[in-house]
This record gives sequence, structure tokens and C-alpha cells, in this order.
Amino acid sequence: MTKTHWKLTLGAAVLALAAAACNLPGQTAAPAPTENAPVATAVAETLAAQPSAAVILPTLALTATPVEMLPSATPEPTQTPIPTLTPPPTPTPQDWKAALGAPTGKDTLDGGGGFGLKSPYEDDYSSFRVSGGFLTAASKMTNGWRSWRLRPPAIKNFYLEGSFNANTCGVSDGYGLVFRAPNYDSGHGFYFGITCGGGYSLSRWDSTGTTSLASSSGDPAVLGGTGQTNRLGVKVENDRITLYINDKLITEVNGAGLSDAGYYGLYVAGSSGSLSVNLDEIAYWNLP
Repeated sequence: MTKTHWKLTLGAAVLALAAAACNLPGQTAAPAPTENAPVATAVAETLAAQPSAAVILPTLALTATPVEMLPSATPEPTQTPIPTLTPPPTPTPQDWKAALGAPTGKDTLDGGGGFGLKSPYEDDYSSFRVSGGFLTAASKMTNGWRSWRLRPPAIKNFYLEGSFNANTCGVSDGYGLVFRAPNYDSGHGFYFGITCGGGYSLSRWDSTGTTSLASSSGDPAVLGGTGQTNRLGVKVENDRITLYINDKLITEVNGAGLSDAGYYGLYVAGSSGSLSVNLDEIAYWNLP
């Protein structure tokens, strides 16, 4: 099966046979209510007047003995417990997938037809082959150039996820997802990936060149080094892109551009000359 494969160098583009593999330079609590109980106070009393007699008796001096005032008694106000407010948990990719149901499309790489790899592809820059339930992508480059492989269908708003395992990987070697690619051969689209040194990056490649949208030289969510498995996820809604690494939300980019539907796939960006990674599976969920 013959395919067109473009290899982009700094000064020239060379046509090859794989339709989707190419290279480019890398880059209150509420207050408790108070219950005011009435104050119980004893009122002073005086002696009652003496009764009158029919006969005149000597005047008696009467002494009024006051009644001692009782102390005021004020009960303690009733305390109402303040409810504890717990914020709702931040949704994770698993929550979205559970809500969305089964993936709209999923490739377990039991065959290479989805990526046009019924037969392996190899050139002077990279190789792609499907075997044993993996798509193995390798880069022979030492300058960070990217080689990519794409597949249909073209999707616009989606959550895309791929699970990668690094076979051999130097500190500056990188790999990841490609999405919203307008065609198979220009290399245009978004590139979201990680390096084996623990960094990540998101860039856009279009007719004006390559633009870096987000990056870090090190993030604890990335499992760097050879033999590590990393799950990369990207949520794309019009021109807003949200990045996930191993189910951890990394960052969100607004005004990303390239808002039309496009193809998706994977890329490798070699710096060691011997980068090799396995893509275990790739799946997407269409969003409203």
C-alpha cells in the first residue's frame, strides 16, 4: 500500500510514501442563631396593711421589712452547630468518560488499518509499525524533529486520550498526541506531548510557523524515563484546549486557534537518535 510521507527539514520538504508521517523542528460559616430567653426576676414585696379594730388601741409603730431582691437569672443561649460546607470534587477525566459512556472511536492497535499501517513504514528519519497490539513509533533524529502518523476521522470538539510506553527514551526525547490536523501531509495541527526528562509542551503548527502555547521543563505528573507508561489526554472545545497527564489537570489554553475539525494521531521527536515508544491504544469521545 503506497502512501505519501513528507519529511520537513529546515530548508526543504521531501516527499515520502506514508500519508501521515512527517517531521518538523521541535519546541462562612453562618453565625449561630442566639435564643434570647426571658430574664426571671423576683419582684420585691412589702408587708400587707394591718386590719382595723373596733376599739381604739394605742398606736403601734409598724416596721416594714423589705423582702430581699433575688438575683437575676439569665440562662445560657442555646448554641446551634454550624454546618460544615464541603466543596464538590473537581471532575476527573474518568468522571467525564463515565458520563459520556463508551468512546465514540477507539483503536486498540490489534491491526494497523486505522493508521494505514497494514505494512510497516520506515525511512531515513523514522519508522512506524503495528505489531502485538501496539503501534511502535521510532525516531532516528538527533535534532528534535518530529515525525507523525495520523488517522481518520476528522473530529472537532472531543476528549482524546492515548496511552504510551517508552521503550528507549533520552532526556530530551519527546512523544505525544497530534490533533486537529487539517490534512495528512502538511504537518499542520496541534502537538501535545511530554519529554522523558519530565517536561510537557503544547504547540500549534500552521501556515505562519510553530507557536508555543504552553510548556514546562518539569511537571510531577510526568513519569519520565525509559519503561514508563504515561496517559495523555486533551479536551478540545472550539478554541479552548485543556491538557491532562495521567489523569491530572495540567493547564487550559484559550484562543488556541485552528478551530476546524481535523485528523488525530501520534508523533515522536527524537534527540537521542534511538527514541522508541509504543502507543497501546488511542480513543476519543465527541463533545456537544
